[in-house]
Amino acid sequence: VQPNIMVVLAESTFDPGAAFRLQGEWNDALFRAGERTAAVGPLRVNAKGGGTWITEFETIVGLDSRLFGYSGMYTHASLSPFVDRSIAFYLRGHGYRTAAFFPHGGDFYNARNAYANYGFETILDSKDLGRGPWMKTDREVAESVRAALGPAPSAPFFSYVLFIENHSPHECALADVGRFTVRFAGTQEFIPSCALHEYLRRLDSTTAAVQSLQDYLADLEARTGRPFVLLVFGDHQPHTFSSTGGFQYDYSRFRRIADTRTTFF
Repeated sequence: VQPNIMVVLAESTFDPGAAFRLQGEWNDALFRAGERTAAVGPLRVNAKGGGTWITEFETIVGLDSRLFGYSGMYTHASLSPFVDRSIAFYLRGHGYRTAAFFPHGGDFYNARNAYANYGFETILDSKDLGRGPWMKTDREVAESVRAALGPAPSAPFFSYVLFIENHSPHECALADVGRFTVRFAGTQEFIPSCALHEYLRRLDSTTAAVQSLQDYLADLEARTGRPFVLLVFGDHQPHTFSSTGGFQYDYSRFRRIADTRTTFF
């Protein structure tokens, strides 16, 4: 039986405990194996601090964006018109219905046109999903995807879902250093721990959203007998922590690993 397949790209999501020396406890369930997990671990990506479209292109088309020089920096606009093979085209050829879900408008970085070029039949942006110009939380995205696919979707399906909640910057409203339950090891400074606090707050939403989609797929399996594959991965580390565009603090002294291109899958 062909499984339903869902890919979730989690914007700016990485395992902070693997990248940094931290003190305290936080919800790291997204980075640990669960009952249904087939594989989990670090993932090295070509995007750093931003450039989500690079990771989108590479995971859908299967080519290294760096092969194309400067054109590889803006894949949705410069490369998508020339795509005639991708995982979406391949699965369509094997009886799959293909759909992409955006938490933003389809005109953002030429996303709607690009995904049509990548082979997706159905493309639903935030407005199509009834959420306005921008979805603030990953929970909203998960709810919208579940509603759009419905209780009895045409199967098998291949869905590519974008989360965006942990996009930089990570400014938090707390003023009391003592309220941080997790902090960078070896410092009492406010700025780094405040940014970390905000990152972990949003990570809770991402984790809940992933669980919601897994529950949806598991329910379909229980009712129809069709198994599923759920792949979740981070597109890049956020510029907040990777010393790129507009950063205001150097986190390098807290790092366990020097590589700022490592996320997770």
